[in-house]
Amino acid sequence: MGQCRFDRCRHGDRQEGIGVAVYVDGLRDYGWRHGPSCHLLADSVEELIEFAESMEMRREWFQAKSTPHFDLTADGRTAAVSMGAIELTNRELVAKIRELRHRRRLNDEISRHLKK
Repeated sequence: MGQCRFDRCRHGDRQEGIGVAVYVDGLRDYGWRHGPSCHLLADSVEELIEFAESMEMRREWFQAKSTPHFDLTADGRTAAVSMGAIELTNRELVAKIRELRHRRRLNDEISRHLKK
């Protein structure tokens, strides 16, 4: 496979940082059959999907409801952090989700006005 554009990809290749922000929260037990899990988020859907694919996650695991994200197992979280994902506390996660939703609403509003 080719190199990903993140600081560290799963092949261990180092690349120059590009300012992509991808986040993970803490592990919680939601009763999922794979054990405790967390969420993988990013500042944009494109960055989120590209990062997830660099981890060999499938696109069909993408969850677009409310806040676009992927669910990660404990091993997936460890891999994401090793690739440069930023760890967030619960409070930071809530603030980030609010920021992303606000930004998405603004982008939708701008798009509607541009179509007029």
